Amino acid sequence: MKKWLKRVLVSMVVLLLLAFVGGAVFLLTFDPNAYKYKIEEVVRSHYDRTLQINGDIELSLFPRIGLSVNQLSLSEPDSDEIFASIDSARFAVAIWPLISNRFVVDHVAVSGFKTWVVRDDEGSLNFEDLFEQKNTTTKVVSTRTADNTNNALLPSPQNTDFKIDIAGLELQNGEVYYKDGLNQVDMHLKNMTINTGRVTFDQPFDIALSAQLLGNKPVADAQLNIQGQLKLDPVTKLYSAQKLELALKGQLGSINASNATLRGSFNIDSFVHAITGTGMELLVAGTGMEGSSLKTLDLSVTAPKLNFDSSAPLLLLENFAFKGSAQNINNQAYEWSFESPALDISSTLAGGKPLLGFLRMKGQEQAGLNLSLKGISGSADNLKVAEVKIDGKYAQSNNRVVGLDISSPAQMNLIDRLVSLSAISGNVSFKDLEQEEQRVPVIGSLSSDFQKGKASFQIDAVVNAGKFNLDGELHNFSRPSINFDLSADSINLDQLLGPAQVAAVAKENVPGKPAEEAKAVNAAQSGNQKEAASAADAAVKKPAVGLKRELLQLLQGMGSINLKEMRYRGVVFNDVQAILNFNRGQLDMTSFRSWLFDGQIRANTTVDLINNEIKTNLELEAIDLQKMLPAFNWAPLLTGRSYIKLDLESKGDSEKMILDNIKGNIQVKSDDGVIKGADISQLLADPLTFIEADKTSYPFAFDIKASSPYSHLGFEAQFEKGIARLAALELNSELFAVQGTPNEMVFNWNNGDFMLPLVLKTRQPISISQNNITISVKELSFPAIIEKVGDNIAITLQWQKLKDSPLGKLLQQKKDAQEQAARERAETERLEQVAEENKEPESTKPADTAVADPDGENAQLPLPEASVPVSP
Repeated sequence: MKKWLKRVLVSMVVLLLLAFVGGAVFLLTFDPNAYKYKIEEVVRSHYDRTLQINGDIELSLFPRIGLSVNQLSLSEPDSDEIFASIDSARFAVAIWPLISNRFVVDHVAVSGFKTWVVRDDEGSLNFEDLFEQKNTTTKVVSTRTADNTNNALLPSPQNTDFKIDIAGLELQNGEVYYKDGLNQVDMHLKNMTINTGRVTFDQPFDIALSAQLLGNKPVADAQLNIQGQLKLDPVTKLYSAQKLELALKGQLGSINASNATLRGSFNIDSFVHAITGTGMELLVAGTGMEGSSLKTLDLSVTAPKLNFDSSAPLLLLENFAFKGSAQNINNQAYEWSFESPALDISSTLAGGKPLLGFLRMKGQEQAGLNLSLKGISGSADNLKVAEVKIDGKYAQSNNRVVGLDISSPAQMNLIDRLVSLSAISGNVSFKDLEQEEQRVPVIGSLSSDFQKGKASFQIDAVVNAGKFNLDGELHNFSRPSINFDLSADSINLDQLLGPAQVAAVAKENVPGKPAEEAKAVNAAQSGNQKEAASAADAAVKKPAVGLKRELLQLLQGMGSINLKEMRYRGVVFNDVQAILNFNRGQLDMTSFRSWLFDGQIRANTTVDLINNEIKTNLELEAIDLQKMLPAFNWAPLLTGRSYIKLDLESKGDSEKMILDNIKGNIQVKSDDGVIKGADISQLLADPLTFIEADKTSYPFAFDIKASSPYSHLGFEAQFEKGIARLAALELNSELFAVQGTPNEMVFNWNNGDFMLPLVLKTRQPISISQNNITISVKELSFPAIIEKVGDNIAITLQWQKLKDSPLGKLLQQKKDAQEQAARERAETERLEQVAEENKEPESTKPADTAVADPDGENAQLPLPEASVPVSP
């Protein structure tokens, strides 16, 4: 027995030695590179992707079975584009766990890993096919349902007993490129390092990740660090992050984040869009990047308990708070808060404490807005809110305050994502300094479909004792697009926009000017430059339209306007029609039509809200000049019906800056009117009566009752910073014609002052009387400069240009005659004085000297006759 046992044992040892030697010989002679093409073919047949192994596959036996590979790449499905590549990878496999159907990898080291992750416009990722279970049995998880548009069943990873266990993963110098066509995101992780703990199927594992985050959409350059415990299951789309701490420092968009941290524990089900979280805290602190309007930002989001499931539906919040503050480069400060102490909404019951929020804005513009939702009841598909209340005020630096106080019951369907405010009611108020508050009652309704991304609204009000109606739709809430129709009996834009604040000089000649403007003028006249500058700043300072412009920059769409009457800066527009086109930072007003100053105005305007630029072309037809000029605070010196065409552009963030920076072209044609302030016919009746040759200035006595008719007036001008230089000026009447000197005529658009070098020519024979002689001159020319500064109007005769003209010769003859007469008077006075001095007293006179010798020394000299030559 012992003998046979000994033989059996010896045989077993020999067999074991032979097996060991045979295995060793096999392993030593085994070449894994011979299987590269086989592996590539398997990948191609299963996934329709190309796997390329350009380097050698190396196999090691001691102390563990190890495998290393170099220059490996995997393509996109049915494409030559690279999906992922690895410079080098190596891992070691434990042998004994293979016997128990477990694949245990002691260590995985990867270097030079790169992948390009792409999400298309429909939301599909370019690696989802790698997790599809082909030719395997699938089963449906009873608690999860497929989307209506996707009938694929979720595969069950438990259909095999084979387990993969990785003791640790080390990744160096990795890169991940991510492009999201659905959300327009283009970002890149560079210099990525990953270290993990033990990775086992369906078990959380520790992870530490660090990388440089770069991006084009949005622009990014930041350092990213992540620590926590992850659990990933891409097959069932279940993800878990426990004790997560994510830190980001650097540029992200327009923010330079000094601290951006996310902490908490999360479970995410991306298949049904559900998330649960505990201890969530998001903190962001930073400053604005160069060129950004943001200066500082601080915000926090806290949620000790959060549960959201869109398929249930379910929403649970406890002590949720979203708070923050920000400041822009203009020192405009913002502060906000939204809190939900307790909210529980499910498919069967809804309740909770009131939701409260506010928004504050401080600086050049000030605003405060409060929001509250009270009386929550019902269920997820029929959620009722007893009162949604919004109240607040918006105050500008010009002491204008706009108030809002509205409320409405609300009804919501969280399953279909519908919200309806069926009975909006409240007031909009306007309050200006030292004026009573004006209230406008409003009613309306609002219905929103967040699933389709659209909302419709209707607002009715009583404005200026007339009807006001606004109907419209809003699409795509993330990038709003609006369409609306506005109709009203009467709208006063001064009431909506606030009082005008224009430079003092623009109104210095208008009675009843504001105190600030009067102060600026008085200071300037007194010579106190510092006080004048300060007063002028106070009079003309106007804030940038910050909040309104920012809101307009968010919009895209179109609106139509129909108003029976519109008032702006005291000007009345009747039967106003216009179409507005919003394109984010650009606003176009086309087909503007209205009756104005007893005529019609047509206009097209483009406003660049980002660069504060405006371009417009206007046509005014049959305008009554006598009604138009006072509207611009100009002296009403002209009457008549005019056609005016303007092509203008300007730049500025206030009304004054826009007026100061106007440039462009203007054409004016006017017929059958009068020029007020002077009667030219009196001058033409006898010019020598009004003009003196030795005086180059003729003081113009402005008389508003005097006038000179004209049959046609026309001029062309170019504007530059509110100053118009006239290229041509023609004025015709029955008695005279006026022609301006090109490019020397200047008109100040802001205050109505002007300087006009021109020539007045007679159109009928002129009678001129001199020395009892009357002559008739067929044509006379009067070169002169007409200048208006403030209330003073002066005409300066350009005498040098008159010397060689017929009128100049007549004036010279008149001047010579006056000088001759003056000499004769002087000589007469001298002789009389001499005679008086030589005359003796009568008491001492000799008797024979009573009669003077006519030829003697004391004989009286005859006076010379005045002779003034007159040439026709």
